[in-house]
Amino acid sequence: YRLVQPICESEYCSDAVNPHRIHTLRHGVARHSANGLQAHRHFSEMMMCTQACRPGRLERVMRDALDKLATMLDAAHRSLQFYLRQVASMQESSERTCMVCLDEDIAVGELCILPCSHIFHTACARAALAASTCCPTCRSPATLRELKHF
Repeated sequence: YRLVQPICESEYCSDAVNPHRIHTLRHGVARHSANGLQAHRHFSEMMMCTQACRPGRLERVMRDALDKLATMLDAAHRSLQFYLRQVASMQESSERTCMVCLDEDIAVGELCILPCSHIFHTACARAALAASTCCPTCRSPATLRELKHF
């Protein structure tokens, strides 16, 4: 059984700087889980375990990983706040222009927003994303699935 998580562990616990960090983290979780005896045995048999699982290492790896996750969460929260402000301003504003077709005073129901917070006619955004997988204004990666309607 493998846990599925939305954030790749290499983003918060990388072996690049300090070898065997991911082993230390996985082994520590297995050792403390309710059904982890078999996984604990498996990890313990690995050659790297003697170095990766020395006393005190799990705590350091966990602290570093949690610090990185907290930083990522803070950045995501700030991004969400910006996104929500964009949505609110579009609903309140009478100046709504699509930067693809340059139409002005567009009804809110005809607009959509991309992850980068740029706003377009839904039809214009769909056409642009069908031709290229990036925002027509800033070139940030975007897909049709990420397009949000007002």
